[in-house]
Amino acid sequence: MQARTSTAPRTARRRTPLIARRRALAAGAVAASLVAAGGCRSPLDEARRASIDFRHDLLRDFREQVEASVIAPDAEQSAFADRLAEASIPDPLEDPAVWWSAASRDAVFGDGATLEASLDDLLKATLVHSSQVKVFSDLPLIRRTAVAEAEGRFTPRFFAEGRYDNTNEPVGSTLQTGGPDRFKEEEILGEIGLRKRTRSGADVTLSERLSYTDNNSVFFVPNPQSRAQLALSVVQPLLRGAGTGYNTSILEIAEIDSEAAREEFVRQASFHLMEVTRAYWNLYLVRSRHLQDQRLFEATQSLVDKAEARAGLDTPGEVLLRSRSALNERRSGLIRSKAAIRNAEDRIKSLVNDPELIGGGRELVLGDLPTAFPEAPKLVPTAEAALLHRPEVNQAFLQWRAAAVRSGIAQNETLPQLDAIAEVATSGLREGGETGEAIDDQFNSDLSFTLGLRFETPIGRSERDARALRRRLELRSQGNQVKVTIETVLLEVKVGVREVRTAYEDLVSRHGTLLATREDTRILQERWDGGLDTSGLGGVTYLNLLLDAQVRQNAAERAYAEAQATYRVALAGLERVKGTMLRYRGIEAVEGEAADGLPELRLEPSVGEPLAADAWPRTAGPAAAAAAPSAEEPAAPPAEPASGPAGEAAPVAARRPAPLLDAGEDAPIDHERWLAELEELNALSTALTNPW
Repeated sequence: MQARTSTAPRTARRRTPLIARRRALAAGAVAASLVAAGGCRSPLDEARRASIDFRHDLLRDFREQVEASVIAPDAEQSAFADRLAEASIPDPLEDPAVWWSAASRDAVFGDGATLEASLDDLLKATLVHSSQVKVFSDLPLIRRTAVAEAEGRFTPRFFAEGRYDNTNEPVGSTLQTGGPDRFKEEEILGEIGLRKRTRSGADVTLSERLSYTDNNSVFFVPNPQSRAQLALSVVQPLLRGAGTGYNTSILEIAEIDSEAAREEFVRQASFHLMEVTRAYWNLYLVRSRHLQDQRLFEATQSLVDKAEARAGLDTPGEVLLRSRSALNERRSGLIRSKAAIRNAEDRIKSLVNDPELIGGGRELVLGDLPTAFPEAPKLVPTAEAALLHRPEVNQAFLQWRAAAVRSGIAQNETLPQLDAIAEVATSGLREGGETGEAIDDQFNSDLSFTLGLRFETPIGRSERDARALRRRLELRSQGNQVKVTIETVLLEVKVGVREVRTAYEDLVSRHGTLLATREDTRILQERWDGGLDTSGLGGVTYLNLLLDAQVRQNAAERAYAEAQATYRVALAGLERVKGTMLRYRGIEAVEGEAADGLPELRLEPSVGEPLAADAWPRTAGPAAAAAAPSAEEPAAPPAEPASGPAGEAAPVAARRPAPLLDAGEDAPIDHERWLAELEELNALSTALTNPW
């Protein structure tokens, strides 16, 4: 349905009040069509408001869970704190029972130089060189290109078109030409202009059409003639596709996907740094086990040498054979432990990918030792930190938000199509090829304008209804996925907190076992060295007791070294579970430009100098490695034990996140602050409360 009014262009016109009124009417019609969608409601509104209700309900559930945790104190935490007060472990550098800790910094292979590296050195090198981290960092940049792609829908576009028509056809009516039996015409057409899709959904076109026409019709006056027409047309959806909420939804989804990809990058990077941490302490473990196996081999060698020296005197052949058999078995274990060191080094090199670390064939020696300050993580603040900082939780919220937007899009597309159409034009005409004068004439002529509506709707159910139902089901599924993600994170928090407690208690227990086995071996060794009568079966039995005691001591030492590494890994794992592994070290994602000119996303310290590609730790020999101070030897236990792994190269205090709880066991929880931070972090978009 359209209403059209126009006046024919002429060579000269006078301005009249009627022309002014018509121009005002046309301008008002165009403006009305542009703002018509502003007052229209869309199902996208309902979807977004439903997402607000879902968010508030979820946050209310979080509040109830936290309050329930405060009302029912953690009994395990209290019992663990009591046990910590009774147990203590000496520093490994001052504990003679843990003799291998300092020696683990010495070179094992004497065939080349060594490279000393602390855990912090390796993590920094990983951020700069790791190929895997670079793979993770490209994903957010790839996803962000969709944002620019979506914004491109609203970019103005210049267009131009030209055409030449030559017509020569028979005449079926004398009214066409006024006499000639064939109609001959030459026409040159041209059009230039701008097109733009507005955020309200309107298609706006501003164009200038030019033409030159020459034919043999006696009715075509003037002949030839030039025409010019300046036109502005607007097509504004009023139902389906109407409103800024619908038309910017693709841009919103692209931004959500880009943000979710950034969270995925943080998750993958944290996991990769966790693997480097695990590989570092595994290197400590295998180096310690090699030293322990070497001491066991030397102790057995001493027994064999003594048995061989006393062969034929008071040592029977059975004793000599038994000791030699044990020696060969322990030599085999020593060979395997050396191979384990090489494997552990190669594992670190493959994770870090630093060319300087890989090249040169230098032995990697430890710069840190696993000091064991007791940690007593609290379940409630750890869970709060995880819900605030875990990338998985943030991703789940973002994906649910994207599902809500998609559901709103599908609901909008089920509406009938109703478009408002408005066009206003002014034309000019001149005889001959005076195109410039025709253009001047169009600004002195009356206006033509068109107003209309276009309506279309399916009869019965269409594919859009099925699509809308699918999107609603996806939204419900994603809402349940958010809850599953939170439940999984809370489970990991409980396991992580419990693992730190268990690992420390196991460390204390293993230390007691180590002291007992050392004392047992010492007593048996002193009696053997004191010349106990070893003749006959009694000597064989006593040798077996001594060899078994050595094996038990070696097993206790290996178990304690494993407990040391496990405790360090558990502390790092707790930071990963909290989602603060990067935050604790003051690392954030920074965008820059790569050598190839393309953008890149790097992990850099939030304070201080950027990480340099050649800033690698110092090279040292065994003596220097033993004398160098460790980055893991703080003067006193950290004031905030739950903020990060104790004993590592601690970042500056400014990098640490502010604790949600006071240090006191019964300190109140600031619920309002926690919920406010959660809402701010997950940022479900300000557009949710202001859709248009």
